[in-house]
Amino acid sequence: MLIYRHFDSKTELYKAVLDEVSDQLREATGHPNHLTESSLQALIAVAQDNPDGFKLFFRQSAQEPDFRRHADELRAAMTATAEPYLREVIHDENRLQWAAQLIPTVAVEAVIAWLDAGKPSPPTAADTITSIVGGTVTAIAGD
Repeated sequence: MLIYRHFDSKTELYKAVLDEVSDQLREATGHPNHLTESSLQALIAVAQDNPDGFKLFFRQSAQEPDFRRHADELRAAMTATAEPYLREVIHDENRLQWAAQLIPTVAVEAVIAWLDAGKPSPPTAADTITSIVGGTVTAIAGD
């Protein structure tokens, strides 16, 4: 009953949580189209501070057409940000597009897996995930 004093419906509550996580992500990582190497550490910090909200934002909302916009916007920004860096090491356009689409997914899923595993070694989590992303880039770059 207390929740419905603040929200008219479950949908409004869900939207409020997604908006809050979206704001946390924007504040922590900076403008989505200008992500930097420190943005991964910021992504992890948001996930660590709000693991349920982070998972809701990236996993559950992606399955809900009414709420998908939140995660899609950030993933699109991550893809656009990754592409110029990837272009330096991946010269085939098809492989470049593959990597640009995959890298944000790998990074987000690695953070979620890290959360699900109990947040092992927090000080080195960003370095580990960076290595995972680097391995993915190397694999796609091929010869």
